[in-house]
Amino acid sequence: MKGLLRPRLPRQPRVLEELDAQTLALLADEEDVQDVRFVGVTFEGLTGTRAEFRACIFERCTFLACEGVRFGFMDAAFLRCELSGADFSGGAFQRVLFEDCRCLGVRLQESLLMHAALSRCQMQYANLAMGRFKFADFEDCKLSQACMAESEMKNVQFARCELTGAEFVGTKLKGMDLRTNEISGIVLGGRGELMGATVSPLQACDLARLLGVTIRSEDEPV
Repeated sequence: MKGLLRPRLPRQPRVLEELDAQTLALLADEEDVQDVRFVGVTFEGLTGTRAEFRACIFERCTFLACEGVRFGFMDAAFLRCELSGADFSGGAFQRVLFEDCRCLGVRLQESLLMHAALSRCQMQYANLAMGRFKFADFEDCKLSQACMAESEMKNVQFARCELTGAEFVGTKLKGMDLRTNEISGIVLGGRGELMGATVSPLQACDLARLLGVTIRSEDEPV
């Protein structure tokens, strides 16, 4: 995606296979954690109101029971992580990469995704409502039944994604090319969400029915 910035990841990060005393102390004091590669680590029961990670790699990690913590990630990569049901609401993700992650029902409402690349992620039932998306690239992701209502989207791309039943009420999709995606049953609010978007002829027929338009050939009776 043109203009998308990739994360600046550390070349020689400190490798952790469990949270050590130093990292836990930083998180407890709400100080930044930097230049760490977490491998197979489970994040749960974090205290404090914020957790900031900079230039970190998360590989096969799991996030559990971290409600009330506002996360911030800058220059981060999530590789084959388990994020299902995790609560990142109100968080900030800047220059981040997600690859092959399970994010079923992940909570990202009111979050910022800026320069974010997501590939082959399972995000069914994810809550991304009222989010701010700037330079976000979704490729080969499963987003069926996800909620992206009332969100701000600028320079956002969906490619080969499953958006069946996804909710875009109040979210403007102007400038997006949706032709390679499955968008049957998407939920709109009739407020011009699709104005300026590009769809295929087949998608246009489905959307017309969704908007209450009856399609008939010229020789069919009304």
